[in-house]
Amino acid sequence: MTDLEIKLSNILENKEQIYLEKMDSIHSVVELSRAELLEENKHKIDNSLFLLKESLLRDLDIINIKQHNLKPMPGCESMQSNLISSINNKDEEYDSYHILPTEILYALAKDKTAVVGNYSYVFNNYANTNNLPEVKALKPNITTLIEDVTGVDNIIISNINLSTLILLSQEFLFEMGQKIKGNLYLPVRTSKDPICVVWEGFSFSEKHDETYARWAEGDSKKALIKLYNTTQCSVEAEISCTSYALCGHGDLYIRGSFVQQCYDLSNPANIKIKLILNPGENSIFFDFYGDIVVPGVDKRKLSFNISNFNCRVHGNDISQTALNCTYPVYLNDDYIRNTLHKSGFYEVSAKVYRNHGFFSKDLPISKYLYPSGYQMQGQVSEYYESKDEITLYRAYRLESEREDNYE
Repeated sequence: MTDLEIKLSNILENKEQIYLEKMDSIHSVVELSRAELLEENKHKIDNSLFLLKESLLRDLDIINIKQHNLKPMPGCESMQSNLISSINNKDEEYDSYHILPTEILYALAKDKTAVVGNYSYVFNNYANTNNLPEVKALKPNITTLIEDVTGVDNIIISNINLSTLILLSQEFLFEMGQKIKGNLYLPVRTSKDPICVVWEGFSFSEKHDETYARWAEGDSKKALIKLYNTTQCSVEAEISCTSYALCGHGDLYIRGSFVQQCYDLSNPANIKIKLILNPGENSIFFDFYGDIVVPGVDKRKLSFNISNFNCRVHGNDISQTALNCTYPVYLNDDYIRNTLHKSGFYEVSAKVYRNHGFFSKDLPISKYLYPSGYQMQGQVSEYYESKDEITLYRAYRLESEREDNYE
C-alpha cells in the first residue's frame, strides 16, 4: 500500500472507533433518562446530548480536514471543513468578480504567475481578448496545490473560500510560501469587528421605528445563530435581545455552550446570555414550542422573533453591519496579517475594493517585527464601511520586492 492509502485506511478505522465511542455515550445518556427523568435532570440530559453531538460533528470535521492533507486548527475545525466543501461553489466565486473584477486581478500578473480558482480560465480568456500573455491556470485542488505552484513567481488566488481556507491552515500556508519567489495575492471578505453573526432559519432584519426584528420562518420552529470569533483567542460575550411569539403563547428553549434557558413567550421576554466565544464558529440554538401563524398579507409561516439583538465583547457593542452579515466566514485584518507574517512573509499590503472595483482604498503596510509580531502605521478599522467589500492582500517575502502601489 502507498503512504496515502495507509493514511486513508487509518482515518477510516479512527472514524469507526469514533462512532462506536459516541454511540456508547449516547446509550448511557438514554439509559439515565429512562431510569429517572426528574425535572432537575432534564437540563443535564439536553446539555449532554448537545455536547455529544458537537463532539461528533467536530470529529467528522477533523476527518474531512485530514483527508485533504491539512492540519486542523484548534477551534476552527468547523470553518475549515465548511470551506473545503465550499471551494467548488462556482457561483460564489464568480459573484466576487462583481466587487473585484478579473481585469484588476489580471493586472497583478507578471513573470511566472499562477491563478488558482474554478474560473481561472476566465483570466486567459481576458488575456486572449486583449492580446496579453496567458497565465498558468490551476484548479483549487488542495491535495496537489503545493506541487502545482512550485517554481512560480506569483500566485493569485481568485477563489474567496480558498483564500480563507489557506489563512486558516497555517502549516499549509507556510509550505506554500516556501515554494513561491514573489507575491501571494489573497482576496478575502474582512470585518472590522472581531465577532460576526450569521442567522439561519430567520428572516431578513425588519425595522419598525427603533426596533430591529427577525422572525423564525418555516415549519420546523427551530432556528440558529452562529457567532464567528475571527480572532485566535476566546472571549467572553454578553447577548441581549427580546423575543415574542406571534401566536401569543409558547415556550422558547435556547441552548449552546451555556446552561439551557427557557422563556415563556406569553408576553415579550427579555433574554440575556453570557457565554465564551471560542475562535471560529459558536452556535446558539432556538427551539420553539407553540403555534405557527401565517399572517393574512404576509403569507409566511412565522413562529417567534428575536428583536434588538445585541452582542457585547469587552464592553463594546458589535456593529449592526457585523450582526447582519450573511457570508459564512469572515476574518479580521489583525488575524490575516499575523498569520501571513508568522508564515514567513516580511511585508503585507492590502487594498479594499467595492462597487465593481470603481472604489478602492489602500490600507497601511505592515512589516514583520521579530519576535513581537508585526508593525504597522495607522489603523485599518476606519477603512471598512460596508459588508459588500473585498480586501485584496499581497504578501511578499523580501522588502526589496515591495511595490508601493498596485491596481
